[in-house]
Amino acid sequence: MKKLIDYIRNKVLVKVTSLKTTSVIVKIIAGVLTSKAIALFVGSTGLALIGNMRNFVSSTQTFATLGFYNGIVKYVAKFKEDAVNLSKTLSTVFYAGFISTILVSLFCYFMADSINAAIFPSYNNYAYVIKVFAIVLPFYALNVFSFAIMNGFSKYKILIIINIIGQILSVSITLLLIYQNRIDGALISVAISESIIFLITLVGIINRRSLAGYIKAKQVSLGFLRKISPFSVMALFSAIVLPLVALAIRSYIIENIGYREAGFWEAMTRISKYYLMLVVSLMTLYVLPRFSEIESVEEFKKEIVSIYKTIMPAFALGLLLVYLLRQYIVLFVFSEEFNIKI
Repeated sequence: MKKLIDYIRNKVLVKVTSLKTTSVIVKIIAGVLTSKAIALFVGSTGLALIGNMRNFVSSTQTFATLGFYNGIVKYVAKFKEDAVNLSKTLSTVFYAGFISTILVSLFCYFMADSINAAIFPSYNNYAYVIKVFAIVLPFYALNVFSFAIMNGFSKYKILIIINIIGQILSVSITLLLIYQNRIDGALISVAISESIIFLITLVGIINRRSLAGYIKAKQVSLGFLRKISPFSVMALFSAIVLPLVALAIRSYIIENIGYREAGFWEAMTRISKYYLMLVVSLMTLYVLPRFSEIESVEEFKKEIVSIYKTIMPAFALGLLLVYLLRQYIVLFVFSEEFNIKI
């Protein structure tokens, strides 16, 4: 364990991780604050509804942007010194994403009542939230497009700073909306939170206006669209299927047990997500950078054994502590309503 701590302190943190760590901490704090506000002002029933809305928003956003993010990053990084291919890349993903997003937005707006009936069983007064989401969806698409370009150009520092500021702005608006409008405010915050980050991103890309000249309709390439399609398929499968599965599970609990119990299930998955966020951060800060330095099979095997001896026991201990301290964790993150003793 000392080896792991020394490595993180002496190598990883020196490179990037002060900002990355801050970003993760801000994200966890934002999640805890939002969960606490929902528990206090909305309750378990509201948490179930918000979970359904969040899953719908997540799947729709990925479908609207065609899952292009990783593909854009790869090809912008590859062609950033090649003006012709860079123009084809930006033009193709921009126009394809623009058409897709507009179509999805129009569908959501005009089919809001049907979507409301599907994701909010027994609640028929939230169609206006779907319409709000449809209106702001293009701004989310622009934000994804901008993020992917900056990532492709290796602008990691500005990306992390935008993410931190965006998280602070998003949680501030969310808390205000929940306080003023309870469940309606919480649902609206889910619909708009990812889109309003574009206001921050716009500041970060304002000095890259020259890239706009690369986006031309005549440079749209069907060949490049086929080339980027594997990235799209992989992203669409995971980012659409998983939220839809969660939505289906929650809807099943609602129909067979009740909204309150579905809210408890949502609370459980949120606590799990916060803990796994810490684990994923550790992978980003230590494991992946360490693997990138390894040049031999023997050294790789040695590192794998080291990980099983250090990280895995720490991960298991963390899980045990979460279980033993579950009542206190639930009270801290949520409220007494969620602290059911079994």
